[in-house]
Amino acid sequence: MGPRRHDCAQADLRQFKTHLRPAAGSSRRIFVPRQAAKDFTIGLPEAPAPNDLAYSYPWSWANRKRLELASQFRRENEELLGLLDENLGRVEVNRYNLEVYISIARLYRQNLDLLASLGRMDTRLSAAYAASRNGKAREALSVVDQALDEAREIRKQRNTVLHFAEQCWYKSWQPRVLAANGRRFFHQLDDVKDHEPDRTVDLSYLVYRQLLLPFDDWYESVRRARNSYASRHGLPARRDLLDWKKLDF
Repeated sequence: MGPRRHDCAQADLRQFKTHLRPAAGSSRRIFVPRQAAKDFTIGLPEAPAPNDLAYSYPWSWANRKRLELASQFRRENEELLGLLDENLGRVEVNRYNLEVYISIARLYRQNLDLLASLGRMDTRLSAAYAASRNGKAREALSVVDQALDEAREIRKQRNTVLHFAEQCWYKSWQPRVLAANGRRFFHQLDDVKDHEPDRTVDLSYLVYRQLLLPFDDWYESVRRARNSYASRHGLPARRDLLDWKKLDF
């Protein structure tokens, strides 16, 4: 099945304006006028239609190469983490170096798992529409709920690996916080160079691009469609929120 209103090019990483300060220039020249800062993101699966859960945007098809590479890199990442864990139990000196490597490998792994999760969400929304067409309303709702739960699991996994990195890195760093000892940290972004670790006061810059994803809007759109369909079939509504940018558990 081909895409209805998207194509492979649109499914690629895309640029969009962010809240960063407009750049005054670079090492090459001054910008007149200032240029808006941009970031890259990836499109999310579309929300199903509220009446019948119609869904025809093949996210997995449009991102098939990305999913293929993610699967390959996950296998390599598993091998790497296995070697790091194995050596962690053997070393007598420089153990902390391996702990840092493990924290970085886990961050990469979570990025790969995110792509796999988006693929599963796409598959489940397609399956929900198939169940709806066959008159299986309860099954259709169950599969949509699995897609919503997948988004919640992504947030949990992201927060887990970020917390692991914080616990590891702060063994050798003093945490940077907004306020301490009666003083506030003045966080001013550079308007010439974009130093990514300075995007945030804390270590959440490690998952910054994920935080930019409009997952709360997506979640609410899918939940509204799901509840509209549930109401038409006398089934219970779902009222939870995702709170995508919340970094605790």
